[in-house]
Amino acid sequence: MGAREGSSAAGADRPGHGSVRLAAELENVAVGRRWLHGRLEDDGVQHSTIADLLQSLSEALTNAILYGDGLHVRIEYAVTNDTAKVSVFNGVRDGAEPQRRGPVGPDAENGRGLDLVEAFSDRWGIATSENEAKVWFEVKLP
Repeated sequence: MGAREGSSAAGADRPGHGSVRLAAELENVAVGRRWLHGRLEDDGVQHSTIADLLQSLSEALTNAILYGDGLHVRIEYAVTNDTAKVSVFNGVRDGAEPQRRGPVGPDAENGRGLDLVEAFSDRWGIATSENEAKVWFEVKLP
């Protein structure tokens, strides 16, 4: 499977947090989704909010695997009383930053990842250091 699980708060009384490191392989997008889904359910997050976070995770994690550098990616999440925030980390060369592509045609199969992250999140952003990029997204909790 290639996953190493971090901590998570048990039970429906928030807050919770955790992280997992995965091999940078496309089949691990499904592994990351299952991991996050389980943690968020354990933390009492509503299913509609989980669905939005999983959609954003799919896009950010796929991009990290396809365009990042290195053998692993990492997912972190934190749930507070007000928000659920997820971050996806990947290695980069020379401080390269994840990029939004320009407008894509209606029949294009690629190029909408960060647009979808924006659409399914209340807030999102990108942060980079010399050798790591982070795409994060946050959803307000009802």
